[in-house]
Amino acid sequence: MGRAGIWKRLLLILAGFLVAWLAFAMFFDPDLVDDSDLALPERQIDPAQNPYPEIRDLVFSEEELKIAYAIPFDHKLRLGHLPAEELLVRHRSGLDRFERYAAMRDWKQDELLGDQMDSSYVGACVALSNLKRYEAIKLASKGDLAAAIDAAMSLHEFAAGFRSAGNRLGPSYTAASLISRGGTFALLYLLNKYELGDDDLVILASRLENPVLSRNNLPETLRAEYACVLATSSRSTFDREMRRRILSTGKSDIPRWLPTCLVYKPNLTHELYADLFRVAIRTGDRDYRGLTTVISETAASDWRKRWAHRLAGNALGYEVFTDLEQTQYYLEKTFVTRVELALLRARVAMERHRLEHGNWPQDLAALVPAYLAEVPVDPMDGKSIRYDVKRRVIYSVGKDFVDDGGEAPSEPGSLKNEWEIIIELEPAE
Repeated sequence: MGRAGIWKRLLLILAGFLVAWLAFAMFFDPDLVDDSDLALPERQIDPAQNPYPEIRDLVFSEEELKIAYAIPFDHKLRLGHLPAEELLVRHRSGLDRFERYAAMRDWKQDELLGDQMDSSYVGACVALSNLKRYEAIKLASKGDLAAAIDAAMSLHEFAAGFRSAGNRLGPSYTAASLISRGGTFALLYLLNKYELGDDDLVILASRLENPVLSRNNLPETLRAEYACVLATSSRSTFDREMRRRILSTGKSDIPRWLPTCLVYKPNLTHELYADLFRVAIRTGDRDYRGLTTVISETAASDWRKRWAHRLAGNALGYEVFTDLEQTQYYLEKTFVTRVELALLRARVAMERHRLEHGNWPQDLAALVPAYLAEVPVDPMDGKSIRYDVKRRVIYSVGKDFVDDGGEAPSEPGSLKNEWEIIIELEPAE
């Protein structure tokens, strides 16, 4: 056989391999995804104790929402602001219902919310929370500290109910973090500005220790996220949206002209997501550093995985899977609210110590067991929260896990940003 014949045979073999690979890449997508373990559990909840139907009836006009959203979280909050005062009167029944909703211990979402924040739904909750925070500070200014504590704590308890309901990551933590942050600000305001008596502090400490506030709702939230984004009924919409998003950013090196059947395989992609959600659910009770480490290892993008999916006709699916920035952001938010709760517990315990002994404790261990069952753990890295006794600040390392020494926030008595979450025990005047 001549050299030309050998080349001809090699080309035929290569062509055969190419045709076989194209057929494989086009049609290989085994339907092996068993995600029954990721289904949201059915819960029997007394309809009279589930506030969601009523919350949908809470309506704020666009103008009212603007006023409520404009009530600041920080030192700029000004009592007697006429529009806010008018809203307090106009939505008195809604605020009373807010208190009742906060007291309910088991909520259930009646449908899975998308990422869009509906102003008549989540928006109403956020507006009411801002008004409730305003009301708490107003009550304190009139000397009714017990009622002010009730109003501030209702914000945390409402957030706990909201998180328990099986919302997706976006709605759950966008709303709950705003509500919880409002409660944190109101409580810090009361602790810094007023001399709370020991009876008030004991009540506040017991409410902060309520197991409902500490409940880890991350598994339900992750299951809701998976159910809404990756459920069979929504896969075609998800597929189209993910392809549009990846290709429109210009990040992808996959040619636009390639047909979808050569670059995207729903089942292979969903199997990646299912494995990731399983890992996140199993490790959701860890500290944030541990959780992000496990997620990063599970979702790691390396050349072996990348080429395995390219050869299987799922190059785009793998790119979509490794683009997890938004998911990480929402996971981060829930741990920030846990940090605030841990710091608040320590802050109240330290105030009780100061009231009884006339000084701040020398270390956090001095608070155990008289004021705390144990030293609070920093949910970010799993170590104890930090305490700088000389500068009188308690703090978390924050979302970058770097201990910068607890530099005080720029505004006295306020929380510093999420890179290092700090509470001053004795803010400067």
